[in-house]
Amino acid sequence: MQCKKNFSIFLEDLKRAILNPGFVMGILGLTILLMRTIWHLRKTPGTIPIMEICSLPMALSGFTIFSAAFPAWAYAAQFYKEEKTQYSYFILSRMSWKRYISMRLFSVGLSGFLIMAVPLGITFCFSYQIGTKEMGTLFQDSQVWDFIVKQGFITVLCIKTCLGGLFGIFWAFVGFLSSLLVKNKYSPFLIPFILNQFFWILFLPYPTLNPVFLVRGEDLDSYGLSALLLILYCGIAALITILLFRRKVIK
Repeated sequence: MQCKKNFSIFLEDLKRAILNPGFVMGILGLTILLMRTIWHLRKTPGTIPIMEICSLPMALSGFTIFSAAFPAWAYAAQFYKEEKTQYSYFILSRMSWKRYISMRLFSVGLSGFLIMAVPLGITFCFSYQIGTKEMGTLFQDSQVWDFIVKQGFITVLCIKTCLGGLFGIFWAFVGFLSSLLVKNKYSPFLIPFILNQFFWILFLPYPTLNPVFLVRGEDLDSYGLSALLLILYCGIAALITILLFRRKVIK
């Protein structure tokens, strides 16, 4: 009976994570930000290679500056709202803190994944439809060139979409962590943005390790290694969140 109640709470949490105005605004905002740089290419289809079109939004749209703020729009600030209304303690009285944090990380991570993956998927689908099936010269003499040739454009674009999703999970976790650190409704949006700028300094000696460059996969010249590093970053953010939440709850 208790498991059934916990599962009902989990489903409700998932529903609230993706059926809210912030989630819709995040997807629409990022889609517009990405698509505005390539929308004009619809008038001249079949003139630019697919992979070159896919690279344009990352370089020209302002994605690298504002991307970290979008994943928090959906659900990262939820803990602040629940703590303020005492609703989090109501839930914690009905389940263990471990189950609660697992549920919340999954919900926050899913919302962050979708906010990044859906706009990128739309952008890549558009690029595939209007681009030429030629490789071009953008990634010539690189490892990803061989991978694209062997695996095909569709597989690569799916991988790039998932890289974006992992990037979204990482920043959604950072937003959630921010709501634990600072009791302010704006912290899940401001702290990821500030931290994203700090990463430019932190990763200055090795810029390709910056999460914002791992999204593309080509900067590190390996889609697999880019994915592994993003998963590592997600794991670190999740671990810090769990430890901080445990310290906050277990007094």
